[in-house]
Amino acid sequence: GMHDLMIHDYGAHRTFASVHVEVDYKEDVLKSHDMIDNIERDFQENMGLEMVIHMDPINIDDPLTNELRTLTEAI
Repeated sequence: GMHDLMIHDYGAHRTFASVHVEVDYKEDVLKSHDMIDNIERDFQENMGLEMVIHMDPINIDDPLTNELRTLTEAI
């Protein structure tokens, strides 16, 4: 999942964005960080967009977290 996407456009070829991306807390932090770095690089190379991604480790197996996510999405 992702949340808190903010995009700032300062004119031609000057677009910046930040977003929080949820990753499985059980995943190796270096592997997750590498994935995030690759996504940021892809945005720069393919769209000319400077992207800063904040990694939010979450417990995707937690019933309460999943219930609250479902309720929030419904709202």
